[in-house]
Amino acid sequence: MMKMINRKDFLKLSSLIPAQLLWSKFKSSPLLRHQSPQKQNVLIIVFDTWSGENLSLFGYRRETSPELEKLARKAIVFHHHYAAAPWTMPGTASLLSGLYPWTHRVFDFDKIKYSQNIFGFFSAADYFIQTYTHNPLADELINVYAHEGQIRIPREQFFLAPDPYFHEALERDAETFYLARHQIFMNETEVTNSLFLPKIVRAYHRRYYQRVLAPYMERYPEEPPVIAGSSDYFVLDDPFNWMVDTLPLSPKPFLHYYHFYPPHGPYRPQKDFMYRFEDGWEPAEKDFPFPGPEPQRKINRRRREYDCYVSDVDAQFANLYRRLEQSGILEDTWLVLTSDHGELFERGVIGHSYITLHEPLLHVPLLIFPPGHQEGRIDIFDRTSA
Repeated sequence: MMKMINRKDFLKLSSLIPAQLLWSKFKSSPLLRHQSPQKQNVLIIVFDTWSGENLSLFGYRRETSPELEKLARKAIVFHHHYAAAPWTMPGTASLLSGLYPWTHRVFDFDKIKYSQNIFGFFSAADYFIQTYTHNPLADELINVYAHEGQIRIPREQFFLAPDPYFHEALERDAETFYLARHQIFMNETEVTNSLFLPKIVRAYHRRYYQRVLAPYMERYPEEPPVIAGSSDYFVLDDPFNWMVDTLPLSPKPFLHYYHFYPPHGPYRPQKDFMYRFEDGWEPAEKDFPFPGPEPQRKINRRRREYDCYVSDVDAQFANLYRRLEQSGILEDTWLVLTSDHGELFERGVIGHSYITLHEPLLHVPLLIFPPGHQEGRIDIFDRTSA
């Protein structure tokens, strides 16, 4: 007999919440009072590089998450939730496996090892599983962790246009694909290449993408979002529209896992959000900067750009949530919202992947929306981690 996934099992075994969290803290909430004993769907949405330190939901000075604050009335809100690592590979591996980095040992492509993970758990419970991610590193992990029958949507399905060369020529060799593309477009010098070919290809590439991006430039004056170091442009409308159309038709019960790239840099918000925080606010400088620090003025500017992008993501997620709510799919679906790691704008550092574990890199949001979208917010202040 297949094991039933009840609400307590889900909270403990989804690898997003520690087992020691006491169920008595919230079992009487209106959010959970009328849950069905039958198997329910699970929808996990991960936004990459989404720091809890930059969300007004958790007390940040700028109002970066007004929509999430409204939706939180229907959620279990974890105020002190931490990613397992400050960059994608180990952070996502912990999300998927429930293991700490020193146990799963996933730090680079050549260190990936199969282990028990969330897909195996739900597969054993006879769930339909479907995954998608913009992020090439997360995509590699999902591929390695995949179980038989799991549907993995290709990354390029939601790009604005296929790469005119490499997606087709090297579609079965991901490492060669990234090496070749970075060598030509990022001017990396570790591998010898032709003197003239990179310039010729880059010129053609620019013309190709100027045509592709033209319809989006009014909405995204600085170009649409793009995967860093690539020409993989995208807008969140495409996967979000697809989710609204297909989730109600999905085989049930299901586990759908979506790992979206925003607000990972380069920070490309829509026009309406680009200048939202021209407020002159500058946070206090932190002591003990790292060697070779970035100028504080640059750090403040990049923080402002990131905050604008975060507010854009906030609005787009809220729109997705309301559309899914209207479709009826959330009546019997747990929705989990979180991130793989954060972003740092202090101590002379901009970004992530640094050998440091400061709060902005590890503090990430975690909100769980139980089925039925009932109001009755639950706040959890215990420290939890992926």
